[in-house]
Amino acid sequence: MFPRLLTVSATCTAVLAALSAPALSDEVKISDRFSLNDADRKAGARLYYLRHEKGAGLKTEQGDAAWIASPSVILAGEGADGFATLAKDNSEFAGVRIAPSTGPITFSVRLRLDGVASNQWMSAALCFAPGHPTNNGHLWILVRPSGAYTVFAGASRLGHGSLKDFDSAKFLTVELTYLPSEKKFRVKFEGLSEPLEYDLGAVDFQPDIRAASVAVNGKPTGLPAFDDFTVTYHPAPAGAAPAVKATTRPAARPDPAIVRLLMQGAVDLVNEAYSKSSPQDETYYEDGVWHTSHLRKNEAYWHTNSGPAAAAAALWRSLHEHSLSLEGVENLLPAEKYFEAAVATIDRAIKEHQTPEGGFAYTQGQNKGHEITSMFFGNVLAATYLQLEPGLDEAHKTAWKKSLVSAADWMFRPVGSFPNAAMGWYTNGNIELGETNLWYLIGKITGEPRFKDAYETAFAFTIDPPKPRWKDYGIRYTREPTREDGSDGAAYLSEVGPGGVGYDPEYTTLQADLLTLLCGQSRDPKAIRLANLLTNELLERVDRNYWILDAGNGSRHTHVSRPVPFTVGSMTMLAWIAGRSDLGELLPGQARRLVAGYANGIRSGGPVYYRGMALVISQFVATAREMEVK
Repeated sequence: MFPRLLTVSATCTAVLAALSAPALSDEVKISDRFSLNDADRKAGARLYYLRHEKGAGLKTEQGDAAWIASPSVILAGEGADGFATLAKDNSEFAGVRIAPSTGPITFSVRLRLDGVASNQWMSAALCFAPGHPTNNGHLWILVRPSGAYTVFAGASRLGHGSLKDFDSAKFLTVELTYLPSEKKFRVKFEGLSEPLEYDLGAVDFQPDIRAASVAVNGKPTGLPAFDDFTVTYHPAPAGAAPAVKATTRPAARPDPAIVRLLMQGAVDLVNEAYSKSSPQDETYYEDGVWHTSHLRKNEAYWHTNSGPAAAAAALWRSLHEHSLSLEGVENLLPAEKYFEAAVATIDRAIKEHQTPEGGFAYTQGQNKGHEITSMFFGNVLAATYLQLEPGLDEAHKTAWKKSLVSAADWMFRPVGSFPNAAMGWYTNGNIELGETNLWYLIGKITGEPRFKDAYETAFAFTIDPPKPRWKDYGIRYTREPTREDGSDGAAYLSEVGPGGVGYDPEYTTLQADLLTLLCGQSRDPKAIRLANLLTNELLERVDRNYWILDAGNGSRHTHVSRPVPFTVGSMTMLAWIAGRSDLGELLPGQARRLVAGYANGIRSGGPVYYRGMALVISQFVATAREMEVK
């Protein structure tokens, strides 16, 4: 009896397990054998066309997937014996996107390493986005001309070996299979008698496969090629769990380790922008100007280059108030250096760039204000004022308030049929949001009700401009929220560019950074709601192993592939002040990426990061001080 009972029990267990397992959707197959024809698939045709030719380019022969590739990846061969070459440019790639999958994913391809240098390689990768695997490869292999191969999960090496009798002038078949339920990665190389299998449970890496891609490393002398590109997978069903599972609770004390990382980062970033390390260093502060190579080449960057003044001001304030948030932070400059640099930056900018009408000029010497320059510098000036206010003398307070109000009045002037130039014309989501920020900050500084009213009006216009004139502008929901704070929804503010009116991930990061400052200063529930929606939208495109944003195919940045560091400040701000505990759990990785991204950006003089010093870094320092995190 007992053996039979055990057998029935095992059978029932197996049946129950099968019933409880998520059902797989129908298999999808994407395949291309690169057969040539006399129409769009002639020898020499590019896999994709120019970045601004929306919709142009080739689709796979099966599955109708759009190719995403380096510009010089072209078709070659004859008739049914066609293939794709990775040309002779440096580090070329080609791939296709796939939907998130609930089951096994298999990618097979034939690689030919013709002309690849002995110290270089070709790769096949299951990755987050098409591109080079060193940027976003999740499960991938590389093969060298010698036949040596290495298998990776992210940056971790799973194994290596050598293929016997390998000939780099011939095609090699490679097959990669990801088995998520078993946490296995299986690799088959032509020439090996048995597949290689790796246990991913032993690796600190969680694959998030959204693409399959091939690439060549280095600049080959011949024509490395690939052929018979096939991916099979089971798409996740509609309504599957979103990339962000929002959990909110009352704002809690931030993780001291994250605060320490960001405060040390803030100090190091300001110091890097301030100090001249050698006669050749073009990144330094002097007499109210934060010099960079970009500023030397184009004076119009003066307003973004003023950003470190706000971060320096925030550090002064924290030192002035003996904030516990800076306890243990190293390499702090004397407080007066931060104060003097911040004051001199604003004083010089007002003197050299503000026009008699009140607007700030695009470049020095121009007698005409520029709306976008006035908006962005206005945010820097206001953020700096709010940090320095306890230390400013009355003359400076009066002069800086007058400067802000004059700039606002100039921006409010009538233009054409618009009685108020700043209200009524929708430029882009980031511009409307930047102006909204400015009215709030000026209202906070001056106490004038008209700026508080302007803030409310501008916020409403930014979210929902009048239709039908602005029918595609404003907020566009991709996931309607059910919570009042928007933490379970996703949306973007429209940006218009070569790709039309729509979603541009990279400009949405600027919107999120503007909201970092606004949320930190105002705690306004509607600002926090918008920050939740935009941050969730961005996270749908973020590779959380590398913290890289897939910013391609945007309405303004229309590149087919555009990986950028995900350095937004809104994740931290929402975790700190809005109870987004789910974002707080992600901060260890994202905060490290933010600090590293800013460090690289400041060293290279990148205007985006100099502007972010005011929008993000200064507010991190201020919020940490206000929450008194040790």
